[in-house]
Amino acid sequence: MGRKHSKETKALIGKAQLGRKASEETKKKLRNRVQSAEKRAKLSKIASNRRHSEETKEKLRQLTLGRKRSASTIAKHCGKKHTDETKEKCRKAALARWQDPAFQEKMKLKLAHGQHTKGGFRTDIGLYVRSRWEANFVRLLNFLNIEFEYEPKRFIVKEKGKVIFTYLPDFYLKYIDSYIEIKGFWFPDSRKKFDKFLSIFTDVRVDLLEREDYKKLEKKFAKYIPNWEY
Repeated sequence: MGRKHSKETKALIGKAQLGRKASEETKKKLRNRVQSAEKRAKLSKIASNRRHSEETKEKLRQLTLGRKRSASTIAKHCGKKHTDETKEKCRKAALARWQDPAFQEKMKLKLAHGQHTKGGFRTDIGLYVRSRWEANFVRLLNFLNIEFEYEPKRFIVKEKGKVIFTYLPDFYLKYIDSYIEIKGFWFPDSRKKFDKFLSIFTDVRVDLLEREDYKKLEKKFAKYIPNWEY
């Protein structure tokens, strides 16, 4: 069970089978095998266009919450290169995104307000974060020996029984029982959503860290903290 033929054995079997005609039963099996492969490909194509519900996203997030990549996993993927096919897919996806007027407007706002972008994995803090400001805030919390959780809970905001949006605070500080939201600026609808969230989750405390607050912290602590990003 599970044994594989050698190349020599396969060659002998091939010669023995040469010129033989397949029985109707064998032909039927082969047809079914081809149809099954086509069916799997069709189902895979359908599944690729499906999106997870917010509840499913939350379940998946909870499964990976707090999970850190091991050194072997990081080493395995470090330096790994995409195939030309994957690169082309990524290029087309990025091009389509930039051609979207809504996305263009969003990026214009970010540039106009000097948004704190550059998400990615930071080796010094061992976390994937969404911006330089978030990375620096983690460094600050570590410097001050303050325990925190990064994006610990996604809140599902409903209206009349329907999900209208979700809200994922940046940090949770247990010692003050408060979530921290870092905001360099507000998109047109961001403030409305934030206020809507607060009106529904009245027992949840969220403290805002906006541009002026962040700059004050940067001025006071950046010179003492290694790897601070500007």
